[in-house]
Amino acid sequence: MVIWLTGLPGAGKTTIAKLLLEKLRLLGKQALLLDGDALRDALHLRGYDPASRKVIALTYARLGKMFSEQGSIAICATVSMFDSVRQWNALNISDYFEVYIKVTDEVLMTRNQKGLYSTNNTGEALSEHGFDLALIKKMATPKSPHLVINNNGLEAPVVLVEKILVQIIGNKNI
Repeated sequence: MVIWLTGLPGAGKTTIAKLLLEKLRLLGKQALLLDGDALRDALHLRGYDPASRKVIALTYARLGKMFSEQGSIAICATVSMFDSVRQWNALNISDYFEVYIKVTDEVLMTRNQKGLYSTNNTGEALSEHGFDLALIKKMATPKSPHLVINNNGLEAPVVLVEKILVQIIGNKNI
């Protein structure tokens, strides 16, 4: 199984993914986490332009598929802003579960852990990660995720993880 957690930077993908990994392991499941930031570092992938981002997202998808085919539950936490990547996943990964982690702009601006949403006087992004507000706004929102989670801080991350588990356990015999 591949559990694909997608959403804007700062939406809480990594936090939720780490808790989900812990919970699955407590349930005796063989699971692993493919986190976008950690994979970029491990694979030494540095491009932040749209073409590089698409290649990286497809790399995550293929790795997730490979681990899933070997009997692991692969949790992929990635922005993956491309409909074509999510479509590839749906067509090529037999046990694919997509979760869109949705957050309001106001919450993203408040969290802003990596400074991704900070701008200078010209409105240009200050982030070293190559994000700018225009690119963020162009992110292709998932068209048909299996589950949409609102992570605006009204529910604890452990509650959000339980929502994911209820869906994957209810729909599949994991």
